[in-house]
Formats: sequence, C-alpha cells, structure tokens
Amino acid sequence: MNPYAWNEVSNMLFLSQPIGVGFSYESKVVGVIDQHTGFPINSSQPDGRYSDVNGTRFSTTQLAAVGTWEVLQALFDDLPQLDSRVKSRSFNLWTESYGGHYGPAFYKYFYDQNELIKNGSSKGVELNMHTLGIINGIVSASIQTPYYPEFAANNTYGIKAVNDTIYTFMKMNWEFPDGCRDAIQYCVDGDRSTPDGLAACSQAVGICRNLVEGPY
Repeated sequence: MNPYAWNEVSNMLFLSQPIGVGFSYESKVVGVIDQHTGFPINSSQPDGRYSDVNGTRFSTTQLAAVGTWEVLQALFDDLPQLDSRVKSRSFNLWTESYGGHYGPAFYKYFYDQNELIKNGSSKGVELNMHTLGIINGIVSASIQTPYYPEFAANNTYGIKAVNDTIYTFMKMNWEFPDGCRDAIQYCVDGDRSTPDGLAACSQAVGICRNLVEGPY
C-alpha cells in the first residue's frame, strides 16, 4: 500500500454565475432573438432555444452570494438521499475571472451564515470553510487595467497581439484626463450606496472595458 496515497476525494459542483451564462438558464424560449432588444422572443419559426433570464434578480455580488448559499443549502439538505456515503462538510470554493470579486464576497456571506446557524439565529447546514481559490481573478481594476496594453504588446510569450497604433490607443485611454484611470478613482471616491456612486462605477467599467481592455 502506498503510504502517500490519498484516501479522500472531493466532489465538485459547477455553478454558472450569473444565471444565463454557460449552459444555465432561468427559463427557456423556443424562438428567435429580437433584433431591436437583443432578447429572445417566441416565434412560430424558431431558430433555437434561448435562455430567458431576469437580469435584476441577482444583479449584485451580494445577491449572487445569497442565491449561491441557497443552492448549496438545498444540495446539502438533499445529500443523504442523493448519496448517503458523503459525510464531510468541508467546503472549498474555486473561482475564475470575476471570481476575484465573487470569491471573497461569497466566503464572507457564507461565514456570516455559519455564525447565525451556530448561535441558533438561523436554520441550515453549517459548512466547514476550508479553501478559497482564485484563478486569473479580477481583483483590483486600478492595478490590473494598465497592464492590458502591456500584456497585449510586450508579454513574455513574444506575441504581439496588437500593433503599435492600437497599443498607443489603449495606453492613451488609460492615461488621458477623465479616462479609465480617473473614472476608476471617481468610483473609488464615490458613495456606492447611492445612484450617483453606482453610476460612476458603471461609467468606469464602460470606459475601461471598451477603450483599454476591449481593443485587446
């Protein structure tokens, strides 16, 4: 017997977040995409099956954390019937890309729910929080965004993904007054609990994605 062999396995649950990405859907429409709205509509001559999603149901990271907790609670509640061999409540969360934001927020919410379960304030299955992994995550726009043009044109792989004109255009949109860099700072300085604060952050996302990240 190999003394270094693992005697445990991890069961994996893949969640598409938000609802509508990947192969996930809230409801489906057999029809076509409306040319004016971009949303699926029913049609007597359908060309596919489309995901129909209420975009405001889980429109924030906090709401997404609540929805994910509810999914996990439903899974663990039914686990004895699904597979009675699974006894462990050790929980690991791995996220990717925007998971740089989702991961910490989800873990914070899960921790708070665990504490409520412990003190009897809430019912549910307590999770043994073990590992949070973030793969290629978006963590800080102010730190990461200026490196999009650098990675596109001056990376260690020797691949020049954009020409010098596009590279200069990306850098200019990061640096010029009221450009991406300033827009991010307006978001940081604003009160994100107000409509104006949220609008500043939304504008920052639009400017940075379209003019700095987008060309790459």
